[in-house]
Amino acid sequence: MPKAHRRAAALVGIACFALYAAAAAPSLDWLDSGELAAASFELGVAHPPGHPIAALLGKACALVPLGAVGLRAGLASAAMGALAAALTALLGAELARRIGEALGRTDERLEAIAGAGSGLCVGLSFALGFQSVRPEVYALHAALVVGAALSLARFDASGDRRALRLAALLVGLALANHHLLALAFALAALAFLAARGRPGRGAWIVVAAGAVGLLAYLYLPLRALRHPEVDWGAPSTVGRFLWTVSARVFQHRSLLRAQGSSPAALAVTLAAELGAGAPLGTLGLWLLARLPATRRLALLVAVAAILDAL
Repeated sequence: MPKAHRRAAALVGIACFALYAAAAAPSLDWLDSGELAAASFELGVAHPPGHPIAALLGKACALVPLGAVGLRAGLASAAMGALAAALTALLGAELARRIGEALGRTDERLEAIAGAGSGLCVGLSFALGFQSVRPEVYALHAALVVGAALSLARFDASGDRRALRLAALLVGLALANHHLLALAFALAALAFLAARGRPGRGAWIVVAAGAVGLLAYLYLPLRALRHPEVDWGAPSTVGRFLWTVSARVFQHRSLLRAQGSSPAALAVTLAAELGAGAPLGTLGLWLLARLPATRRLALLVAVAAILDAL
């Protein structure tokens, strides 16, 4: 990885964390934030699907003697949001490098600038910013998924299977954080790998790496056996564990809400939350799709974006 890329990504991450930390809720915030902060503080079980990684990460930040517990847990979201923006900068620089190679023009500085621009578009968007200033699970999800996408891009460029294993591990961890959203990216990753051709030797190691990430779910029954105050579903038995992880309690409500939505309204909402990233991302996807060397990555981005929106 060129030094210019790393520097640009570090600057994006530092700037976004400073902004998120300054804007962080000083204590409890609305919706699930209070519950997630409490689950982090006492290592409890949050609402389905349980969000074990968010609880562990929030607990680490809750140990920092700085302000109220809600603020401490919120700083975990700030850190993950900043990491997601920095990883987006690295991914943007990597894609710029691939495009430059395809066109026969490479320049590390221009690639770093392009990467920093993409990282800031994501980091300063309402979509990520709103989830990075309070205790939530979506900034963590963004960091895991963008990290997996970056690893897949590096695997596509070099064929280094270590990058593929890292991508599988990150997808497994994402599935253990918010499995519905992570599944959208996992299916896109499978489409990308299918377009790339036969997986070759060592495919079982890749599958095992993803399974290791899923082991985070063991946190739920282990903590439920201790009967914490925040103990959604009490997943200490097989039946209760499956009920919690499946998030069955939310499925009917989600279907009812979806009936009142339209594709046009959804597109407008997503464009508003992404801000400048929406038209620039669409333009970048078009450019990736035009070049044979980057079409597989265009497939990855397009399928992930469509499934995530759906």
